[in-house]
Amino acid sequence: MVLIGVAPQQEGDQATIYSLQGFREAMKQIPGEKIIFEVKDAVREKVIPALQENPNTLFVYYDHGNENMLADQQKGVLINLNDVPLLATRETYTMACLSAKGLGKKAHEAGCKLYKGAIDSIGFTTAQAKVFMDCLSIALVKKCNNPLLSWADAKKAEYEAFTEAMQRSDLDSVTKLWLQKDRDMQRYYGTDGADDPKNDQTTPSCPVSRFILKIFGNHVLHSLRKIRKKLFGIEPGFP
Repeated sequence: MVLIGVAPQQEGDQATIYSLQGFREAMKQIPGEKIIFEVKDAVREKVIPALQENPNTLFVYYDHGNENMLADQQKGVLINLNDVPLLATRETYTMACLSAKGLGKKAHEAGCKLYKGAIDSIGFTTAQAKVFMDCLSIALVKKCNNPLLSWADAKKAEYEAFTEAMQRSDLDSVTKLWLQKDRDMQRYYGTDGADDPKNDQTTPSCPVSRFILKIFGNHVLHSLRKIRKKLFGIEPGFP
């Protein structure tokens, strides 16, 4: 299985330090040919041609996202709704906030084999960042090491990994709450997936987030998440 992997790491953005680490750790555990675009190479002008030239490859992305796009090295557009035809022929596995809600849904409608992503903003505690990244990568690693494994079973393995982490006695209650939240927002859309967008709620699961988004918008929500990070060590999602 050929894999195209993309992992930006924006300057001054601590969350992407951890996502890049999680990406690299996952890549170490995956056999086979890989076409990798990291940090300064994680830009649209390099990634789009690679996707065009390799239409049936697995596409893996770790970094920021929102409902309608995945971000590049400068937090500009790497992939957006106009690029859905590039996703319709392949499996796409993302560790990015919110992208399943819009981009993933459109890829599903276009007949993609898989679009794995989140329907809400991913959060994690910095002290336990590796625990979160390992849980978010386990389905990818298992599937790539066993192509006969279904994505439904890979999702089950992810769910179990999150649940087992939540039961650890050495993790604090805030970490466990975010593990549960991250676990429950993951979606596997597509013809080979385990989920259907029609069954999803269309608003964030957190009532406070829903209120802030509705009244003040994404910018205020992101600013408040930065404050939360300073006070409690919980990384903000994106946007």
